[in-house]
Amino acid sequence: LDLVGDIWTERPELSHEPVWQLETKWTGETREERIARIRRGMEEKKADVFVLTALDDLAWLLNLRGNDVACNPVFLSYGMIRQDSFDLYIQEEAVSAEVRRALEQAGVSLCPYNGIYPALKKIGEGERVLLDEAKVNYAVYRDIPAGAVVLNEQNLTQLPKAMKTPPEVKNLFEAHRKD
Repeated sequence: LDLVGDIWTERPELSHEPVWQLETKWTGETREERIARIRRGMEEKKADVFVLTALDDLAWLLNLRGNDVACNPVFLSYGMIRQDSFDLYIQEEAVSAEVRRALEQAGVSLCPYNGIYPALKKIGEGERVLLDEAKVNYAVYRDIPAGAVVLNEQNLTQLPKAMKTPPEVKNLFEAHRKD
């Protein structure tokens, strides 16, 4: 039940501020390298599907930023990664043709933001789904079929995101210097 939604009659629509790309010179790694690292982690954990719901994890993984949350350079989205596909559920009008092309070249397909829920329901019997229960909303968790095996583990992006590349370290120093 969405009790708030039932009484919030003038609810604003979801943000669709433009999403922009970070150049590799700032991140030290391409999105393709980061995605490959996550897929290796999925392989180690024998996961068929990795469901990503934390906005900062998706921004880091895809070298993208946005303005959908005040004081945070993130964009509203969900991700579903398999060994052969990566579906990004996002407000598609927030993605320019240039960003769309770059994502498609990296093997990332854009899907409607609320499309995550029907996609979750299509996860197959016995498929192993990696997610961090501390970071998923109830609707995401509920829509994973009962026949799937949920691997409640730390998000695969946590450790690599914390291990800064040389350009990221340099930029941290520069940001602190400016502050």
